Amino acid sequence: MVGIRKIETTTYLTPEMAHAVASVATCWANLELEMEHVIRLLSKTPYRVTRVLVIGMNARTRLGCIEGLYQLRKSGNRTMLDEFKTIKEEIEKGAEGTRNKVVHGVWHRNKKGQYSLVRTSGTWQPPGKPWKVKRAVHPELEPMDAPKVRAIQWQLNDLLTRLRVWHAKL
Repeated sequence: MVGIRKIETTTYLTPEMAHAVASVATCWANLELEMEHVIRLLSKTPYRVTRVLVIGMNARTRLGCIEGLYQLRKSGNRTMLDEFKTIKEEIEKGAEGTRNKVVHGVWHRNKKGQYSLVRTSGTWQPPGKPWKVKRAVHPELEPMDAPKVRAIQWQLNDLLTRLRVWHAKL
């Protein structure tokens, strides 16, 4: 078994990879800002008051706040609520974890210059083993390249667009 100390990590990313990771981070920041705009509209508070209220709120808290405010203010339109819940679920169950993995990840670069994320939480089944092991005991290298990271950015951008369209219907 290979422990985390046996995996050489890096802080160097090629310009292409660094740009892709930065694009994911930027897209996420815009998604959180759009959530803030929706909260401001639904809470009927001035911009500066909303800024004070959402400071420190993560995306999940903002999404829960939007859902609650929508139910409070516009409970009559079930279709709009269902549309929002679909967006919310896609963010919480997929996009957020994928984004966190890339933006907060520990990176490994092999001798061929290929990148992997060093996964150290959860469990996985190593190749050729009949059982699962904890990644804390046996880290997993997940191959990652710039096109894969850009695909995450496009997924986030799609969610941002859908949230903006939903927001415009309010």
